[in-house]
Amino acid sequence: MSVLQGDVPWNPTVSKPPRHRAADGGRRAARFGRGLLIGLAILLAVIVGAYFLLNRANNDDARTGAVTSAAKSVGDAADKAGDAVERVAK
Repeated sequence: MSVLQGDVPWNPTVSKPPRHRAADGGRRAARFGRGLLIGLAILLAVIVGAYFLLNRANNDDARTGAVTSAAKSVGDAADKAGDAVERVAK
């Protein structure tokens, strides 16, 4: 036997069943989307900040290496000058 809706059999081509809609009218999905975008923006900011901090640390290491190398060169030059003075003094 057919499914009855009241006194009339239900015909899907004539009347459609009601659509299910969220009680808040779909606002929950919009809030979720906004929260997701804000979360992604914060994550991007953290990644960019970490990149710049690591890059700054690498620059400091490079600068320290350059200063160390320059100091060694100056020390070597001073040793050579001292040796030359000793040779002249003999």
